[in-house]
Amino acid sequence: MLSIYVLFTIVVISSLFFLYLIYKKNGFHSIYFFYYSLFSAFFLLRSFALFSGLDTPFPEDLLGKVVPEESFFIGLIGYYIWSISFFLFTLSLNSKATTYGCCNQVRDERLLDFSIFLGVLLSIVYILSAILNAGSVAKVIYYLRIDSEFKFGFMSSIPAITLMLIAAQCSIWGVNAKKILLITFLIIIQVVAGDRSGIIFSLVVFIVVKFSLGGMSKLKVALMLPLVFVLASALKYYRSMYQLNIEQESITMIRSISSSLNLNIYDAYYSVIGFVNHGLEFRYGYDFYLGVVGLIPRFLWEGKPEVVNTGVWFAQLFSERKMGTPISSIGEWYLNFGFFGFLLGAIITFFYLKIAESIMPKSKELRAALSLIFVLQVVQSGFSNTSLRETLLFIILVVLPVFMYKKLTHIRGLN
Repeated sequence: MLSIYVLFTIVVISSLFFLYLIYKKNGFHSIYFFYYSLFSAFFLLRSFALFSGLDTPFPEDLLGKVVPEESFFIGLIGYYIWSISFFLFTLSLNSKATTYGCCNQVRDERLLDFSIFLGVLLSIVYILSAILNAGSVAKVIYYLRIDSEFKFGFMSSIPAITLMLIAAQCSIWGVNAKKILLITFLIIIQVVAGDRSGIIFSLVVFIVVKFSLGGMSKLKVALMLPLVFVLASALKYYRSMYQLNIEQESITMIRSISSSLNLNIYDAYYSVIGFVNHGLEFRYGYDFYLGVVGLIPRFLWEGKPEVVNTGVWFAQLFSERKMGTPISSIGEWYLNFGFFGFLLGAIITFFYLKIAESIMPKSKELRAALSLIFVLQVVQSGFSNTSLRETLLFIILVVLPVFMYKKLTHIRGLN
């Protein structure tokens, strides 16, 4: 057991070193810093809780209570390979390639106005369709999460992205009555749909962007961060009341925080390693093929394969669960390609972030906000089975409206 702690110590020190150099080269507000800091913090915190005995893997009916020591070794080494690969590619970046402009309050705030308007409109379509199909508001959570395949399910991220865009506006340009009204409306939609991610991520966006722009002290950040955990736990408990498979047990604070932030994706990651070591065959890219297939409407492809997220496939393969248990992006790459997947996944994740970074607005304020939203909503622990679908929504809600607005204002300027 001592050797695992030694390896973990090496990994933690290396991660802090990588993070510091990424920060020095690209800055606090860069998309690379946002990604690696969130990924490494959540992975290492949850890993320590598991192998130190502070918590056990959950859901226990799928993952069991004990992670084999061999799985911890492979899992930590895999994360280390991923980290080194991602870090080395960030060193290749030209730190002077990006020139930041100043924020034009009227112009740049309006850049997001149309995105928010479109997001609110589509959110209304999404939640009304869900209510009509479920039969009542009370049945929406069960319907969306367990009961059936919802034909508008691809729109589920729209309220979350829209809420984060408003949070970005609030952090940069301040709060007004219109924004408060829209925030309240979108929170209601999220609660009715049983989706807490947008609410939690929006608070994170507000805090981080406000801090990165010098509008919030370290003390205020320290005081507000516990609010994120409390809110996440409360929303998790609310949604659990409408699910049939909740476990009635006393849980620790670590379990509560891990559950509310979905950190058990790393429990499933270690579990997948154990299953592969005991005969589960590699999927050789099939999960990422399904990610591409998911972009094609079924009416254009008769006989289209059923698009199942890796976590749903994994849960249903080894249990009677109807809901998925995500295994993290790093877990998906290992399940598909073994050790080579750690290297390949890190490289693809880096270039995916590089493409996203290249199309971000030039003003530092908007760039920081949209980069963080992209990381939280699209990439999270890395490029995964769902990244292309989330990217399409990000393009529809953010990229295209911003591009159209710039074109229109340019044409008006010429006239």
